[in-house]
Amino acid sequence: MSRFLSTLLVLGLILSFSASQLCSNALAKGRTLRQVATSKHFLIGSAGSIWKFTPDGSYQNTLSTQFNMLTPENELKWFATEPQQGKFDFYWGDKIVAFAQQNNMRIHGHTLVWFDSLPAWVKNGTFTRDELIAVMKNHIQTVVSHYKGKIQEWDVVNEAIEHHGNGLRDNIFLRVIGPEYIAMAFQFAHEADPDAVLFYNDFGTENWPIKSDFQYNLLKGLLKQGVPVNAVGLQMHEYSDNPIPVDRYRKELQRLGSLGLRVGVTEFDASSKEPQKNPLAMRLGVQAQTYANAVSACRAVSACKSFTIWGVNDKTTHQSDLAPVIFDANNQPKPAYTSVLRTVLRSK
Repeated sequence: MSRFLSTLLVLGLILSFSASQLCSNALAKGRTLRQVATSKHFLIGSAGSIWKFTPDGSYQNTLSTQFNMLTPENELKWFATEPQQGKFDFYWGDKIVAFAQQNNMRIHGHTLVWFDSLPAWVKNGTFTRDELIAVMKNHIQTVVSHYKGKIQEWDVVNEAIEHHGNGLRDNIFLRVIGPEYIAMAFQFAHEADPDAVLFYNDFGTENWPIKSDFQYNLLKGLLKQGVPVNAVGLQMHEYSDNPIPVDRYRKELQRLGSLGLRVGVTEFDASSKEPQKNPLAMRLGVQAQTYANAVSACRAVSACKSFTIWGVNDKTTHQSDLAPVIFDANNQPKPAYTSVLRTVLRSK
């Protein structure tokens, strides 16, 4: 592409997003993203952590004023809630849950059974099958019971499928218990809180057909067995050099919704730093369009009730080097913020 054409493209993106922002601001009449989403009966979430709260309250203010749902980023993972066998610690979990309650935010619990973020006593344990089933049951039911009536939904099993979808992921639960650990986990969670919405959560299915098929068939099989799985969460960590079309997002959401499951985008972000050779305005423009594509797809599928951005601002996100969320390091809205607000505002 010639320098002249590149300049025109960058100017076009700048003008386009400036005009869009003015239009959206006029339509929103000063309303926050949270207010717009709530008016549409839509859950717009963020992954937040009590460990990232700032003395000046800027992080907390962005989290509570812009989002109506909160996913505790680390406070509810196994290493935090049961660091030693049978000795539970809910200090940090209670604090982040209390913050959400004080700000009238729905809470998405993350996560009960995952191959990662396990304490050493679980990860390196030498359990018999019956012993590990008992350990898993006790952990799930103690945590879910503790937050019954406070946490409305849970990622019960997280990332159980191999990276690119060729079977189940190797982990201690699969090795010792077998594939049925997934169904057991859902049953244990349902027994502890029959009213909670129970999610299977995984990544990459919008990109990899093999994994998409495997996940679809896994969930279909669980439902056929009567396993109490209610919802499926899609993690989408995208890059600005490879934006995914709306149709691909929408087809994946529709396919899962056809099983009768609630669908949620449980983790979303999109790099605004790749590829570095492109001008900043272009990268921010592509990032904004990537967000718009994903939100638009979710809003077009009746089963898709929620959309969670994985991080509050670029400084505190797990991929801070890629600047992947809708607020910059100073909690200022980026073009992606405008694109999300505009997309939600214009949706039915």
